[in-house]
Amino acid sequence: MIENSSGELQEERHGMFRKTRQLRLMCLASACGLVAGSAFLCGCGPGSGLDGDSDLPPARDAGGDEVDRDRNAKPIVIDSGNARYHHNMGVAHLRHRKYEKALVSCRKAVALEPDFAEAHNNMGVACDRLGRNEEALAAFRKAVALKGDYAEARYNVGRTQAKFGRHADAVVAYAKAVALKPDFAEAYCSMAFAYCRLGRHADALAACKKAVTLKPDYVEAYNNMSIACGRLGRHNDSITACRKAIALDPNLAEAHYNMGVAFGELERYAEAIGAYAKAVALKPDLARAHHNMGSAYGNLGQYALAISAWTKAVAIEPNHAGAHLNIGLARARLKQHALAVTAFKKAIAIDPKSPAADEAREGIRRARAKGKG
Repeated sequence: MIENSSGELQEERHGMFRKTRQLRLMCLASACGLVAGSAFLCGCGPGSGLDGDSDLPPARDAGGDEVDRDRNAKPIVIDSGNARYHHNMGVAHLRHRKYEKALVSCRKAVALEPDFAEAHNNMGVACDRLGRNEEALAAFRKAVALKGDYAEARYNVGRTQAKFGRHADAVVAYAKAVALKPDFAEAYCSMAFAYCRLGRHADALAACKKAVTLKPDYVEAYNNMSIACGRLGRHNDSITACRKAIALDPNLAEAHYNMGVAFGELERYAEAIGAYAKAVALKPDLARAHHNMGSAYGNLGQYALAISAWTKAVAIEPNHAGAHLNIGLARARLKQHALAVTAFKKAIAIDPKSPAADEAREGIRRARAKGKG
């Protein structure tokens, strides 16, 4: 078993070759792979919020209403001394991805009205977009302190905690959010992500089921459901969930990737290859999909195609020790012993103390004995 320093890459022996078992978790609309808190709700009044991800969609509240004002406020005239005016300007800047300006406007709003919970929340959203996570968390917590029933702010606390890897704290925040707002599908989906990170896959599956019950077209929840099923060994159910996600969004590379992982676990390698091929067609830089495609080819004995796929993986991630190791193993099978030694040496150089390096050393010994290389 190999795991990188962040705990995100896990590989295991599958037949002859190593394959990447990392699944692609998602929360809210995202195509950036494994997401741990890039999406936030930006509230502009009781029960409202802007939901989105790194590709911020049009602003809307949890019910889909347009958000360009405080819904409970009277019409705002241009007035530099009015907190609501500055807050609305902040929301407008968020919608146009002008995060520095949004932060300035929200700060002006809270300076004029320190107990303006929505402005603190949106200040947190701006800080998050700017990568200022500690400030974001402080702002979200302030919003919650001012307004205990602010479900969106509690959700945002959870998302920020997840960014710091504090998934147990994130679950607590999401649980409070859904207690306040039982139809909060996004909170259930994010909760599923956190549960998966905590190894609580049955709880993750239950949260995903709740999310899709509330929002039947929730692509990301079906994708996360596939991960939970896979971790529970329910690979056919994982495939079913992936297919539902793909039916809703055929361009979701992560769902194609996850389906490939499930097919691989079932040793349905030809189908795994097809799924990975779709994933990399949509997302050519998805190194793990290239790597796993290589492993599937390798387990079918198609070593030349396997080497081609692994070569693409290391072109994207040069320090992918597992791919270098697999290239060496495949070249040895093809009796290309000198080239096998070269690949094994690369695997060793990346992490000399890893199990992959130990296996590569043994591969070198065997290759030299057979090829006198």
